Amino acid sequence: MAKQILFIEDEIDFSDGLVIRLSDLPVECFIAPDGDSAIEYLSTREIDLVCLDIMFPAGDGVFSKIDASKVGLLLLKMIRNGKIENCPSDTPVLILTARSDVQVEQACRRLNVIDYFNKPEDPEVVLQAIVKYLEL
Repeated sequence: MAKQILFIEDEIDFSDGLVIRLSDLPVECFIAPDGDSAIEYLSTREIDLVCLDIMFPAGDGVFSKIDASKVGLLLLKMIRNGKIENCPSDTPVLILTARSDVQVEQACRRLNVIDYFNKPEDPEVVLQAIVKYLEL
């Protein structure tokens, strides 16, 4: 059975590059460009790994009044606190962000992310982390 990876990322070129590199492996990839679509995927699919950006558009729903710089961290907290229907609170999350902020990184690590990458990270390094974690 293919592992399911959700990229929550508004920089489509970055996530598309990773999806292309993963295409020969037994994975199914989804891309959520905003908070609303992220919640939709997380509540309707059994996601094996979330690759989460920290800054991305909120959408019109749950995050509509939240600044884009806070959406990713809030979504991570919602996952960890079991606030997303059908999404286990221990869902593995890997952070991919252009936001270089020590406090945000520490907050993410306290919320048990499996790794934290600052973009522009070499996509091969990120790919290796995904492959290693999913044991592909």
